[in-house]
Amino acid sequence: MTARATKLSITVPPDIAERVRKKYGNNLSAFFAEAAEEKLLQDALAEYRRIRGSVPADDFYDTAEADAA
Repeated sequence: MTARATKLSITVPPDIAERVRKKYGNNLSAFFAEAAEEKLLQDALAEYRRIRGSVPADDFYDTAEADAA
């Protein structure tokens, strides 16, 4: 089953648009979805570290699972 998509309109500087198109072609939706997902993950990890303190990367998933239990 394919997830539904929501159409967004974004504005980026011309030089960024040109570099993205040159490197990734015309599938800009996939590129920006991946970039947004990565940024959200980074932000969540930064917030987690702010709340819990620094956690070694190897222990991150174990700690998150323990918190969820």
